[in-house]
Amino acid sequence: MEVGVACTLILREGNAAEPLVIVVAKASPLKELSLEDLQRLYRGDINSLQGKRMLPLNHLPRTALREHFDQRVLGMNAEETARYWIDRRIRGQSSAPRSVPARLMAAVVAKLPHSIGYVSGGSADPALTVLRINGKLPGEPGYPIF
Repeated sequence: MEVGVACTLILREGNAAEPLVIVVAKASPLKELSLEDLQRLYRGDINSLQGKRMLPLNHLPRTALREHFDQRVLGMNAEETARYWIDRRIRGQSSAPRSVPARLMAAVVAKLPHSIGYVSGGSADPALTVLRINGKLPGEPGYPIF
């Protein structure tokens, strides 16, 4: 029974073989980002890009896309990520990015002009702009978030 549930989650949330696509609202002036700045934004080390305060959005904890993102972008597994944010909270530093359900990610990012989120490679939305990461778009050789 548990195997069927895990397979269902993976199918709903995207194929791990697809790249993670970093997206912003169509109206956002942001078109490109370094992997380092993406890491710093999602770790709470910075809160603005190109002079604009950004709202990074995460998928819900313990979902396939979130775990894939944490591993590939932040270099942490779920437990390490949880400990990281607890430590920051104890020290009075920035809080974790807000989490939204996968089915709402594209709609929320499209509505909030200075938000940033991620979706699986097969679920891009016309209301969003796909960001270049380190000068590469998803699918191009050298795209860093596979």
